[in-house]
Amino acid sequence: MIIRAILASGIFLMAMPASAFGQTPNDVLFNCWSVKSDGKLDDKRPPDMVLTRQGKMSDASASWLVQWAGKEPVSAMAFEANYGSVGGSTGLRWSEDGRERVAFVSYSDIKMANGSEAFWLSFDKPSLWQPPGYVCDSGSSQKSEGAS
Repeated sequence: MIIRAILASGIFLMAMPASAFGQTPNDVLFNCWSVKSDGKLDDKRPPDMVLTRQGKMSDASASWLVQWAGKEPVSAMAFEANYGSVGGSTGLRWSEDGRERVAFVSYSDIKMANGSEAFWLSFDKPSLWQPPGYVCDSGSSQKSEGAS
């Protein structure tokens, strides 16, 4: 509930310009901030990671770029992962630092006033907006300079 209220308020202000990653105008860039077990979010700091979806949300085979702060982006492939998220869901798989990574995207069913998309990102197993994890938002992607 706390995270849904945060998303509904549209307070996400930090962003990375799409040009910093060589994206096309059709790509959707998401800034992601970690949310610890206590449910607290500090979105005043630069994002912990930036995800770029290269294709539409409905495209189960969309490519993604995953970039942790201070690191080069790596490619991830989407896979079908339906686990009950009202807003829709997908899985992501990539290799990073010699190990396989799996993450799960749970899209928000709340429509943002500015038309942006939001989702919850969890690693290793699906989660329906339960910390720890990452809250990610596309609405902030036009506003500021890059983190790290």
